[in-house]
Amino acid sequence: MVTEALQVVTTGRHAPDSPRVGYQLMGSGGEPDVDGFGAYLVIEIGALGLPDDPKVFVAVTMHINRAWRAARQEWATRTGTAAPVEGRLFFHGPLPIAMALGWVWSREPIDIVHHSAFELPLR
Repeated sequence: MVTEALQVVTTGRHAPDSPRVGYQLMGSGGEPDVDGFGAYLVIEIGALGLPDDPKVFVAVTMHINRAWRAARQEWATRTGTAAPVEGRLFFHGPLPIAMALGWVWSREPIDIVHHSAFELPLR
């Protein structure tokens, strides 16, 4: 998933030979709504086999939060602007961490990028 996320954040599109599945970064007309991102942070934690331990989830959540804030500050320094950085979260990891990040970033301009592998069946 990291390779796919990096492809999408750098170009705004899936690789030409990939099927139209995966991260859905499309506007209303079916075309990409961006041409890529100037700054991004991609972290893969889904395959780590983290123990089901609240202390581990807190530590991982805080690490991701620190990494995001450092990346955002680096972007502000590079661009010379204090304008808010719009974030897109490409997340593959345990639900408790996703919920904790939602709480930590509740006032941050961060959108979750949907992945088709995790679609819920409609009834």
